[in-house]
Amino acid sequence: MLLLTEHGWNLSVINRLKVPQAAPDAGSNGPRIYRVELEKHKRGAGRYFETRNLTDDEAASPGRLITQALEATVFARAAVHTLSPSTDRFLIWRCAKAPLTDLPQDETVEMVVRLFWKQGVAATGVQDIVNATGLNRSSLYSTYGGKQQLYLAALNRYVAARSQPVFRQLAEDGRGLPAVADFFRGLISARTSGEHARWGCLVSNAHAGAESDDLEVRAVLDRHHQGLCDALRSTLETARKDGQLAAAVDPASAAELLSLLAYGVNVRSRAGGDARSLSRTVDAALDSLRPPG
Repeated sequence: MLLLTEHGWNLSVINRLKVPQAAPDAGSNGPRIYRVELEKHKRGAGRYFETRNLTDDEAASPGRLITQALEATVFARAAVHTLSPSTDRFLIWRCAKAPLTDLPQDETVEMVVRLFWKQGVAATGVQDIVNATGLNRSSLYSTYGGKQQLYLAALNRYVAARSQPVFRQLAEDGRGLPAVADFFRGLISARTSGEHARWGCLVSNAHAGAESDDLEVRAVLDRHHQGLCDALRSTLETARKDGQLAAAVDPASAAELLSLLAYGVNVRSRAGGDARSLSRTVDAALDSLRPPG
């Protein structure tokens, strides 16, 4: 562990480290210069190698820990050599927890979806992700690159798994305004009861948070918003054909209005808004679209 932290090797995943060789010969009078050959995983397939020269010429010199480690492991390395003469390993990286690639990535991302959704992005640190998934930091970084990239993957999964199926169902429902009413009833129920009560919506939470400053996140939010508006507009056009809308109602403008209302339900429910008050607001909005009488 001292070697890892002293030389910064803990900042990236080490696969193997050969026994460092000293030049000149360890028995000579000159300082020992160790050739350190690190073998690391590349992102994706393959590995890459890094070589460093560390000199042991005084107590605080970079190579002193190498000398001490070689002295401390001399008998263990001799035993390994006896058992397997071709083995030349000074350090082998082993993780206490399974690497990320040993688990289905969609399962891991789903765990992270729930974490960001419930706690919020700002309140969720990398250690929270490690604790929730049972994975190690190096695996998370090597697969996703960091918290922001993992959040983006979680946001995309949320939209694909939770938002888009609802949008398709709404767009394909041929009942007009009753379909819109059912959409909001389901939304309010999901936001105020059950396992996800007061979690809000991961997308709406992003609209309200600093994460929307990121261009990639904003692109996901824009696509989500467009999908919601398109589904509502399609249903409202059916409602207009069936005489369910007042003559002055424009389906496209009304769809934008109802989309904003859906975001409001999500945000207000996260802050403790109850189902009854949210339902009254939605009913008033839908009533304003209907023809008089």
